[in-house]
This record gives sequence, structure tokens and C-alpha cells, in this order.
Amino acid sequence: MTRRYLALCCWLLCLFTLAGCVSPFREVDRVGEYTPEIDPQAGNRSGGTITADLWLPVKSRDYFAVKTFSVAVASGERPEMAVLKELGRQQEPGDILVAPMWSSLQVLEVTDDNQTLYVTLSKEFLSPPTADESQRAAMCRAAVLSISNTLLGMGEYSQVQILVEMPSTGKVQRPTRGQAGFLGSDENTVLGLLTAQPELILTPWTAAEIAMRAVSNMDSLVLYDILYRSGGKMPDIFAFQSVLQEMPESIEEYEIVDYIQEGESQATVYVDILFLDGQEQERLETRVPLTCVQENGIWKVEYQTFEKLVIR
Repeated sequence: MTRRYLALCCWLLCLFTLAGCVSPFREVDRVGEYTPEIDPQAGNRSGGTITADLWLPVKSRDYFAVKTFSVAVASGERPEMAVLKELGRQQEPGDILVAPMWSSLQVLEVTDDNQTLYVTLSKEFLSPPTADESQRAAMCRAAVLSISNTLLGMGEYSQVQILVEMPSTGKVQRPTRGQAGFLGSDENTVLGLLTAQPELILTPWTAAEIAMRAVSNMDSLVLYDILYRSGGKMPDIFAFQSVLQEMPESIEEYEIVDYIQEGESQATVYVDILFLDGQEQERLETRVPLTCVQENGIWKVEYQTFEKLVIR
């Protein structure tokens, strides 16, 4: 009896040992120990196509037109990285727009901490293709603002930190404000977190501001670009420069006071203008109406009304 009992116990023990290979308790255990991996390339893992609003600087690089693009996202690629690649491809955006980034500048990495996006740029950021210091600063600043505002416009993060690969050490660190093109008394401090700046978007108001500032400074090239050539009635640039030089009055002061949107592609901006003639006599005109028109997604001031009311 005892031998039979022992044999039965041995047989049952072997059976349970074999069955342990498929024990449901091991599966539960395995699930309980699972820890999600923090993925620095988090995002659209399966790929696809998204839409993004790219910030493209105007020639003065003070303001930006916002244009919507379809962006292909590769499998496993962060959408933010795909969008920045598309931004970098805009080398000849056309019209009055200029490239937001130069061809040698690369985005090396995009990471986040759930609130802030960290964008690492290659060492070429510190040496844009120009020998002019003011132009260098404008190009760097425009690149930073294009990158940060384009990413913030995607709506996933509230702030961006720009990092740069330093050419001398290869280390990645925050640039100074001066290196990033933000000149002034604090240019030797590091560039901090960047938040959205919608006030830099080219609108009817800012288009009128560009035009009025250009005519005040007699900057014919900037003014010529921001004027809408309706019906081919605008002279060529050389004739236009002559028109400016022969203005009977200069612009002493101006203030934009109001604007009214008149549909998706037209608006009227009202400007108070203080004119000064050759005899130093001042003349104030209030609420001068300037018609603004959207052309290919870019707001401009209509030439005919500007010539009639400002250049005369």
C-alpha cells in the first residue's frame, strides 16, 4: 500500500512539474512586472501623414507667414522631427518669404520631458552663410523662432528649449542669446525656454506696419515686396524708387489705430500719419484707410491705395 502511495505521489509530482511550464500564474507575474519604456522617440509609431503650420520668415525676418503643409511621418519617427525636416526643406518658399533654415543646418535630435521639447541643432547653427553680423543675427533668430513656433503650434507642448552642438567640444548645450541672434544687453545670458509668439504672425496689421516703417525709412526694397501688385499697375522697382525719392512729403510719425477684417482675404487698416513737407510744415491725417489683401496666404498692402494716400 505504501509503495503504491509513494508511486502515485511521484507520478503526480512529475505531472505538476511539467504543467508548470504553462502555468497561468507565470503569465500574471510577467504582466505585473512590466514597466513601460520611456521612449525618446515617442510619437506616431505607425507612420502616416499629418498637417502642420510652418512658420516661414518674410525677407525682413521680423515677421512670419504661417502656411499649412502635409507632412509624411515615417514609421517610428517623432512627428516633431518630421515637421522640422519639412521646415528645413523650405529653401525657396517664394514671394517675399525666405528660408527658415540654411541648407547645412541640421536638426540632430528632438526629445521631451512631457512639458518641454528639447531641439538639438548642429554646430552649423553658429555659422550661418553670411559675413554680415546683423544678417547673421537675423538668420539665427529667425531659425529659432521658426522652429519653436512651428513646434508649439502642433499643440502638444507649451515650451521649447533650443540646444546646440558646440564646434569646439562637441558637447550639446544651450546657446547664449547673442549666439541665437537676440542681441542686446542680455546677449551673454543663455537662451531660455521659448513660448508661442503669435504677435509675430504676418497679419493685415503687421503688413501695414512693415509698409509704413519702410516708407518712413525710405527702404524701397522692403516696401516694394510688401505691396500688392493689383492688375499689374505697379511700376518696376527702378521706377518705384524714383517715385519714393520724389515724394513731396516725408513721414514724420505714424500710428496704426484700427483694422477691420472684410472676409478671409481682405481687410482695411487705419493709420494716423503726420506728414512733413520741405518747409518743415506738419500735416496730420487721421484714420487713413489702407486696403490689405491676402495673396498666396501672405498679407500685403494694396499698392493703389498706398500710392494715393501715403506716397501721393
